[in-house]
Amino acid sequence: MKFLFLISLTYVAFVMETSAGTWALPGSTIPQFLFLTVGLGVLWFRGATPIVWAAVAGLLADVVGGSPVGLNVVLLANLAFIAQMAGARQSSESVFTSAAFVFLFVTGAGFASLTLQQILTGQSPGIQLIGFSSASRAGGATAVFLIAALGWAAIARGVRIMIPSRSVTSGRPKWAR
Repeated sequence: MKFLFLISLTYVAFVMETSAGTWALPGSTIPQFLFLTVGLGVLWFRGATPIVWAAVAGLLADVVGGSPVGLNVVLLANLAFIAQMAGARQSSESVFTSAAFVFLFVTGAGFASLTLQQILTGQSPGIQLIGFSSASRAGGATAVFLIAALGWAAIARGVRIMIPSRSVTSGRPKWAR
């Protein structure tokens, strides 16, 4: 069920990145929703699944972003592997630690992607400008994540109050149950 939710979330992220135009963020940037789905995949799954998911989302990000094909595929797959080895899944118990992970993951992925794109096209990377752009794009994606996660937690608590719950173990973090 989580996998179907992640597929539909990635589809929505792809549609939002292709059809949204510019948003009212600093520098009129678009939040990187595809990078957000990769961060959620790293938080929710174990093994090779988040790495393969990162490669697929990286290919979609290459198509949407106009970067050289394969740049985000390799970058996001490697970042997902590194995040998984660093124990990102253990820090997903609270919605705020998950949001901090998502912000750092999306900022790091955006910064590395834009820097590599500048280097591959032969331009001098403006590190300060790339950093501001990456942070604003990650901030937009993290804000959407926080609103959705806190809304989901509030709805789940409301349903639990009305309907008594059974003791069910779940592999999802507490805030996503």
